Amino acid sequence: MSNQYDRRRLNVKGGGLLQLRQIDPTPGSFLTVGFIADSKFADDPNMVEEVDEAGRFIDVVSAGSKPKFTSNLMQSSSDEINLVRLAGTLYYELYYYVALANGRFQELNAPICRVVPKLDLSFKAGEKRVVPIEISFLAAALALTRTPTAYNVAQWGSYVLIEGAAASGAPSDAGTVPQAAI
Repeated sequence: MSNQYDRRRLNVKGGGLLQLRQIDPTPGSFLTVGFIADSKFADDPNMVEEVDEAGRFIDVVSAGSKPKFTSNLMQSSSDEINLVRLAGTLYYELYYYVALANGRFQELNAPICRVVPKLDLSFKAGEKRVVPIEISFLAAALALTRTPTAYNVAQWGSYVLIEGAAASGAPSDAGTVPQAAI
């Protein structure tokens, strides 16, 4: 698909759905984490500049990337706090869905993730309290064939972002599928 001027591609809509599924040590089912205030997906590659001894700028090459998803959970009970606090040894799969203003849908799936067990809670009077969550996407050690196939991941891939006229929904295969690629 080529880039072009198209007002239908502008997106000012949020309101996504964040689901996590524990895949290790015990695979489970996708669970909605609750209301979310805001979310951000970042895939910031570590770019290395290649400069020769004469000072000529030769190239910029990728030395890998660290994709991650951050969100602020609006619900701040002990369940949400413990999701973050107790996540240190667990592996998860992430599914995030958002409806776009043009009627289309974007879906993000990361089959192998770690929730960073870091808490930063505000208890200020008159201010809503949110639970920040940071989720790091890990590279799959094996290629994964998923259901639906739109979520297939190549070996060493860490996520899939798809867009369509209809939502595909979270992967319906067993949690043991991504677990095999840890």
